[in-house]
Amino acid sequence: MRFGHLENLWLFISEAVVVIAGICIGLYFYRKRLFKIAGKGVVYDFDPYIFIKLYLRKVLLFVGALFVGFSLLAPRWGYEWKERKRKGIDIFIAIDVSKSMLCEDVKPNRLKRAIMEVKSLLQKIEGGRVGLIVFAGEAYIKCPLTYDLSALNLFLDDISVENIPKGGTSLSSAIKLAVNHIPDIKSSEKLLIVLSDGEDHYGKLEESIDLAKKNNLKIFSVAIGTERGGPILIETGGKKKYIKDKKGNIVITKVEKDILKKISIETNGAFAVSSDRRGFQLAKIYDIYLSKLKKEEYESDRFKKYKERYNIFASLGLLFLIMSFFLEGGRRL
Repeated sequence: MRFGHLENLWLFISEAVVVIAGICIGLYFYRKRLFKIAGKGVVYDFDPYIFIKLYLRKVLLFVGALFVGFSLLAPRWGYEWKERKRKGIDIFIAIDVSKSMLCEDVKPNRLKRAIMEVKSLLQKIEGGRVGLIVFAGEAYIKCPLTYDLSALNLFLDDISVENIPKGGTSLSSAIKLAVNHIPDIKSSEKLLIVLSDGEDHYGKLEESIDLAKKNNLKIFSVAIGTERGGPILIETGGKKKYIKDKKGNIVITKVEKDILKKISIETNGAFAVSSDRRGFQLAKIYDIYLSKLKKEEYESDRFKKYKERYNIFASLGLLFLIMSFFLEGGRRL
Protein backbone atom coordinates (compact mmCIF):
# COMPACT_ATOMS: atom_id res chain seq x y z
CA MET A 1 0.00 0.00 0.00
CA ARG A 2 1.18 3.50 -0.85
CA PHE A 3 -0.05 6.88 0.35
CA GLY A 4 -0.50 10.01 -1.75
CA HIS A 5 -0.71 12.44 1.17
CA LEU A 6 1.47 11.08 3.93
CA GLU A 7 1.88 14.66 5.20
CA ASN A 8 -1.64 14.24 6.66
CA LEU A 9 -0.42 11.48 8.99
CA TRP A 10 -0.14 13.90 11.92
CA LEU A 11 -3.76 14.94 11.29
CA PHE A 12 -4.88 11.29 11.28
CA ILE A 13 -3.04 10.51 14.54
CA SER A 14 -4.33 13.70 16.19
CA GLU A 15 -7.88 12.86 15.13
CA ALA A 16 -7.63 9.35 16.60
CA VAL A 17 -6.26 10.65 19.92
CA VAL A 18 -8.92 13.38 20.21
CA VAL A 19 -11.79 11.03 19.34
CA ILE A 20 -10.63 8.34 21.82
CA ALA A 21 -10.13 10.92 24.56
CA GLY A 22 -13.51 12.52 23.85
CA ILE A 23 -15.35 9.18 23.91
CA CYS A 24 -13.68 7.99 27.15
CA ILE A 25 -14.25 11.28 28.97
CA GLY A 26 -17.84 11.49 27.69
CA LEU A 27 -18.68 7.95 28.76
CA TYR A 28 -17.13 8.45 32.20
CA PHE A 29 -19.14 11.59 33.00
CA TYR A 30 -22.35 10.22 31.45
CA ARG A 31 -22.15 7.05 33.56
CA LYS A 32 -21.33 9.04 36.70
CA ARG A 33 -24.19 11.49 36.15
CA LEU A 34 -26.68 8.71 35.35
CA PHE A 35 -25.87 6.75 38.52
CA LYS A 36 -26.05 9.93 40.57
CA ILE A 37 -29.53 10.79 39.29
CA ALA A 38 -31.18 7.37 39.25
CA GLY A 39 -28.93 4.99 41.12
CA LYS A 40 -27.14 1.96 39.73
CA GLY A 41 -29.95 -0.55 40.38
CA VAL A 42 -32.65 1.64 38.84
CA VAL A 43 -30.58 2.22 35.70
CA TYR A 44 -30.03 -1.52 35.09
CA ASP A 45 -33.65 -2.39 35.92
CA PHE A 46 -34.83 0.23 33.42
CA ASP A 47 -32.58 -1.01 30.59
CA PRO A 48 -29.97 -3.76 31.32
CA TYR A 49 -28.30 -3.19 27.94
CA ILE A 50 -28.05 0.57 28.15
CA PHE A 51 -24.25 0.72 28.40
CA ILE A 52 -23.67 -2.04 25.84
CA LYS A 53 -25.67 -0.01 23.31
CA LEU A 54 -23.91 3.16 24.32
CA TYR A 55 -20.45 1.57 24.01
CA LEU A 56 -21.39 0.08 20.64
CA ARG A 57 -22.51 3.48 19.42
CA LYS A 58 -19.24 5.07 20.48
CA VAL A 59 -17.23 2.26 18.85
CA LEU A 60 -19.08 2.87 15.58
CA LEU A 61 -18.41 6.58 15.92
CA PHE A 62 -14.72 5.97 16.55
CA VAL A 63 -14.30 3.48 13.68
CA GLY A 64 -16.17 5.81 11.32
CA ALA A 65 -13.97 8.77 12.24
CA LEU A 66 -10.89 6.56 11.89
CA PHE A 67 -11.85 5.46 8.37
CA VAL A 68 -12.60 9.04 7.28
CA GLY A 69 -9.27 10.20 8.70
CA PHE A 70 -7.44 7.32 7.01
CA SER A 71 -8.94 8.31 3.65
CA LEU A 72 -7.16 11.68 3.96
CA LEU A 73 -3.86 9.82 3.57
CA ALA A 74 -4.98 8.89 0.02
CA PRO A 75 -4.22 5.14 0.25
CA ARG A 76 -3.33 3.51 -3.07
CA TRP A 77 -2.79 -0.07 -4.22
CA GLY A 78 -2.89 -1.80 -7.53
CA TYR A 79 -1.52 -0.05 -10.60
CA GLU A 80 -1.70 0.20 -14.36
CA TRP A 81 0.99 1.15 -16.86
CA LYS A 82 0.59 4.56 -18.50
CA GLU A 83 2.54 6.16 -21.31
CA ARG A 84 3.92 9.60 -20.56
CA LYS A 85 5.11 12.12 -23.13
CA ARG A 86 7.64 14.52 -21.71
CA LYS A 87 8.12 18.07 -22.93
CA GLY A 88 10.47 20.64 -21.44
CA ILE A 89 13.99 22.04 -21.38
CA ASP A 90 17.31 20.84 -20.01
CA ILE A 91 19.05 23.00 -17.42
CA PHE A 92 22.39 22.63 -15.67
CA ILE A 93 22.64 24.38 -12.30
CA ALA A 94 26.05 25.21 -10.82
CA ILE A 95 26.30 26.04 -7.11
CA ASP A 96 29.36 27.63 -5.54
CA VAL A 97 30.46 25.59 -2.50
CA SER A 98 33.58 27.57 -1.59
CA LYS A 99 34.02 28.60 2.05
CA SER A 100 32.99 32.20 1.33
CA MET A 101 29.48 30.82 0.78
CA LEU A 102 29.27 30.25 4.55
CA CYS A 103 29.06 34.02 5.06
CA GLU A 104 25.81 34.99 6.78
CA ASP A 105 25.21 38.36 5.10
CA VAL A 106 22.06 36.73 3.69
CA LYS A 107 19.98 34.38 5.79
CA PRO A 108 20.58 31.65 6.77
CA ASN A 109 23.90 31.86 4.85
CA ARG A 110 24.93 32.20 1.22
CA LEU A 111 25.10 28.47 0.50
CA LYS A 112 21.77 27.64 2.10
CA ARG A 113 20.24 30.63 0.35
CA ALA A 114 21.51 29.28 -3.00
CA ILE A 115 19.96 25.88 -2.26
CA MET A 116 16.65 27.56 -1.36
CA GLU A 117 16.81 29.45 -4.67
CA VAL A 118 17.22 26.20 -6.61
CA LYS A 119 14.32 24.56 -4.75
CA SER A 120 12.09 27.51 -5.64
CA LEU A 121 13.00 26.90 -9.29
CA LEU A 122 12.31 23.15 -9.13
CA GLN A 123 8.74 23.89 -8.02
CA LYS A 124 8.21 25.68 -11.34
CA ILE A 125 9.75 23.13 -13.69
CA GLU A 126 7.48 20.65 -15.43
CA GLY A 127 8.65 17.89 -17.74
CA GLY A 128 12.25 19.00 -18.27
CA ARG A 129 15.54 17.67 -16.93
CA VAL A 130 17.85 19.32 -14.43
CA GLY A 131 21.50 18.54 -13.71
CA LEU A 132 23.53 19.72 -10.73
CA ILE A 133 27.14 20.96 -10.69
CA VAL A 134 29.05 21.99 -7.57
CA PHE A 135 32.26 23.97 -7.75
CA ALA A 136 34.93 25.62 -5.64
CA GLY A 137 38.57 25.35 -6.75
CA GLU A 138 37.32 22.77 -9.26
CA ALA A 139 33.95 21.50 -10.44
CA TYR A 140 32.21 18.15 -10.71
CA ILE A 141 28.78 16.76 -11.56
CA LYS A 142 26.81 16.24 -8.37
CA CYS A 143 23.78 14.90 -10.25
CA PRO A 144 23.51 14.27 -14.03
CA LEU A 145 20.52 15.55 -16.00
CA THR A 146 17.42 13.89 -14.58
CA TYR A 147 13.63 14.07 -14.71
CA ASP A 148 13.47 12.96 -11.08
CA LEU A 149 13.34 16.28 -9.27
CA SER A 150 12.58 14.64 -5.93
CA ALA A 151 15.92 12.80 -6.19
CA LEU A 152 17.57 16.08 -7.14
CA ASN A 153 16.23 17.60 -3.93
CA LEU A 154 18.07 14.88 -1.99
CA PHE A 155 21.31 15.82 -3.75
CA LEU A 156 20.68 19.47 -2.89
CA ASP A 157 20.30 18.58 0.79
CA ASP A 158 23.67 16.81 0.62
CA ILE A 159 25.56 19.88 -0.62
CA SER A 160 28.17 21.38 1.71
CA VAL A 161 31.51 23.18 1.52
CA GLU A 162 33.11 19.79 2.21
CA ASN A 163 32.00 18.45 -1.20
CA ILE A 164 35.16 19.77 -2.90
CA PRO A 165 38.51 19.71 -1.04
CA LYS A 166 40.25 22.16 -3.38
CA GLY A 167 39.73 25.66 -1.95
CA GLY A 168 39.06 28.96 -3.68
CA THR A 169 36.53 29.68 -6.39
CA SER A 170 36.86 28.86 -10.07
CA LEU A 171 33.85 30.04 -12.06
CA SER A 172 35.59 28.98 -15.26
CA SER A 173 35.72 25.33 -14.10
CA ALA A 174 31.92 25.25 -13.70
CA ILE A 175 31.37 26.79 -17.15
CA LYS A 176 33.84 24.41 -18.86
CA LEU A 177 32.25 21.40 -17.18
CA ALA A 178 28.82 22.47 -18.43
CA VAL A 179 30.22 22.93 -21.95
CA ASN A 180 31.74 19.44 -21.82
CA HIS A 181 28.29 18.01 -21.05
CA ILE A 182 26.45 19.89 -23.82
CA PRO A 183 26.17 16.63 -25.83
CA ASP A 184 23.94 15.34 -23.00
CA ILE A 185 21.50 18.22 -23.55
CA LYS A 186 18.56 17.30 -25.79
CA SER A 187 16.82 20.69 -25.91
CA SER A 188 17.80 23.23 -28.56
CA GLU A 189 18.55 25.82 -25.85
CA LYS A 190 21.75 25.16 -23.91
CA LEU A 191 21.28 26.60 -20.42
CA LEU A 192 23.47 27.00 -17.34
CA ILE A 193 22.42 28.69 -14.11
CA VAL A 194 25.23 29.81 -11.80
CA LEU A 195 24.65 30.67 -8.14
CA SER A 196 27.70 32.23 -6.53
CA ASP A 197 29.00 35.20 -4.59
CA GLY A 198 31.04 36.05 -7.70
CA GLU A 199 34.52 35.61 -6.28
CA ASP A 200 36.98 34.12 -8.77
CA HIS A 201 40.50 33.17 -7.73
CA TYR A 202 41.73 31.18 -10.71
CA GLY A 203 41.19 33.48 -13.71
CA LYS A 204 40.69 32.12 -17.24
CA LEU A 205 37.18 33.57 -17.15
CA GLU A 206 37.43 35.23 -20.58
CA GLU A 207 38.50 31.91 -22.06
CA SER A 208 35.54 30.07 -20.55
CA ILE A 209 33.09 32.81 -21.63
CA ASP A 210 34.35 32.51 -25.23
CA LEU A 211 33.94 28.73 -24.98
CA ALA A 212 30.35 29.15 -23.79
CA LYS A 213 29.57 31.58 -26.63
CA LYS A 214 31.01 29.23 -29.26
CA ASN A 215 28.79 26.44 -27.96
CA ASN A 216 25.66 28.65 -27.66
CA LEU A 217 25.53 28.14 -23.90
CA LYS A 218 23.36 30.78 -22.24
CA ILE A 219 24.38 31.50 -18.67
CA PHE A 220 21.89 32.86 -16.14
CA SER A 221 23.60 33.96 -12.94
CA VAL A 222 22.34 34.83 -9.48
CA ALA A 223 24.64 36.73 -7.12
CA ILE A 224 24.30 35.51 -3.53
CA GLY A 225 25.38 37.99 -0.88
CA THR A 226 25.61 41.72 -0.21
CA GLU A 227 28.07 44.47 -1.13
CA ARG A 228 28.58 45.14 2.57
CA GLY A 229 29.60 41.52 3.02
CA GLY A 230 30.52 39.79 6.23
CA PRO A 231 32.93 37.36 7.94
CA ILE A 232 33.14 33.65 7.08
CA LEU A 233 32.04 31.40 9.92
CA ILE A 234 33.47 27.87 9.79
CA GLU A 235 33.37 24.93 12.18
CA THR A 236 36.52 22.98 13.08
CA GLY A 237 36.80 20.40 15.83
CA GLY A 238 33.26 21.15 16.98
CA LYS A 239 34.08 24.84 17.50
CA LYS A 240 32.94 27.76 15.35
CA LYS A 241 35.36 30.48 14.36
CA TYR A 242 35.86 33.17 11.73
CA ILE A 243 38.43 32.79 8.98
CA LYS A 244 41.39 35.14 9.44
CA ASP A 245 44.16 36.30 7.12
CA LYS A 246 47.91 35.88 7.72
CA LYS A 247 47.96 39.04 9.86
CA GLY A 248 45.23 37.72 12.14
CA ASN A 249 42.49 39.98 10.79
CA ILE A 250 39.00 38.59 10.21
CA VAL A 251 38.41 38.12 6.47
CA ILE A 252 35.42 40.01 5.08
CA THR A 253 33.90 38.61 1.89
CA LYS A 254 31.75 40.77 -0.39
CA VAL A 255 29.59 39.80 -3.35
CA GLU A 256 31.21 40.44 -6.77
CA LYS A 257 28.19 41.25 -8.90
CA ASP A 258 30.10 42.66 -11.89
CA ILE A 259 31.78 39.34 -12.70
CA LEU A 260 28.53 37.43 -12.76
CA LYS A 261 26.76 40.17 -14.68
CA LYS A 262 29.50 40.13 -17.32
CA ILE A 263 29.18 36.36 -17.76
CA SER A 264 25.41 36.59 -18.27
CA ILE A 265 25.44 39.59 -20.60
CA GLU A 266 28.10 38.15 -22.89
CA THR A 267 26.32 34.79 -23.19
CA ASN A 268 22.81 36.26 -23.74
CA GLY A 269 21.58 35.12 -20.36
CA ALA A 270 20.20 37.14 -17.45
CA PHE A 271 21.51 38.34 -14.09
CA ALA A 272 19.85 38.82 -10.69
CA VAL A 273 20.81 39.40 -7.07
CA SER A 274 19.38 37.23 -4.32
CA SER A 275 18.91 38.94 -0.98
CA ASP A 276 16.60 38.79 2.01
CA ARG A 277 14.43 41.60 0.65
CA ARG A 278 14.19 40.59 -3.00
CA GLY A 279 12.66 37.12 -2.65
CA PHE A 280 13.73 34.12 -4.70
CA GLN A 281 15.19 35.27 -8.00
CA LEU A 282 15.41 31.93 -9.81
CA ALA A 283 11.63 31.55 -9.72
CA LYS A 284 11.35 35.00 -11.32
CA ILE A 285 13.98 34.16 -13.94
CA TYR A 286 11.98 31.07 -14.84
CA ASP A 287 8.74 33.05 -15.20
CA ILE A 288 10.32 35.87 -17.24
CA TYR A 289 12.80 33.95 -19.42
CA LEU A 290 12.93 30.17 -19.14
CA SER A 291 9.19 29.47 -19.28
CA LYS A 292 9.02 31.19 -22.67
CA LEU A 293 11.74 29.08 -24.28
CA LYS A 294 10.82 26.40 -26.79
CA LYS A 295 9.97 23.11 -25.10
CA GLU A 296 11.44 19.99 -26.65
CA GLU A 297 9.64 16.66 -26.85
CA TYR A 298 11.56 13.88 -25.17
CA GLU A 299 11.18 10.17 -25.68
CA SER A 300 7.98 8.92 -24.10
CA ASP A 301 8.26 6.49 -21.23
CA ARG A 302 5.96 4.22 -19.24
CA PHE A 303 5.17 4.64 -15.57
CA LYS A 304 3.08 2.94 -12.92
CA LYS A 305 -0.09 4.82 -12.03
CA TYR A 306 -1.34 3.57 -8.69
CA LYS A 307 -5.10 3.38 -8.19
CA GLU A 308 -6.69 5.69 -5.62
CA ARG A 309 -8.59 3.81 -2.90
CA TYR A 310 -9.49 6.64 -0.54
CA ASN A 311 -13.17 6.43 -1.59
CA ILE A 312 -13.45 2.94 -0.04
CA PHE A 313 -12.39 4.18 3.39
CA ALA A 314 -14.36 7.42 3.12
CA SER A 315 -17.54 5.47 2.25
CA LEU A 316 -17.01 2.97 5.09
CA GLY A 317 -16.36 5.84 7.47
CA LEU A 318 -19.58 7.62 6.52
CA LEU A 319 -21.51 4.34 6.82
CA PHE A 320 -20.25 3.74 10.38
CA LEU A 321 -20.97 7.34 11.36
CA ILE A 322 -24.54 7.09 10.05
CA MET A 323 -25.03 3.80 11.90
CA SER A 324 -23.78 5.36 15.12
CA PHE A 325 -26.36 8.15 14.91
CA PHE A 326 -29.21 5.72 14.31
CA LEU A 327 -28.23 3.45 17.22
CA GLU A 328 -29.88 4.55 20.46
CA GLY A 329 -27.77 4.48 23.59
CA GLY A 330 -30.66 3.00 25.50
CA ARG A 331 -34.19 3.97 26.50
CA ARG A 332 -34.55 7.49 27.83
CA LEU A 333 -34.93 7.75 31.61
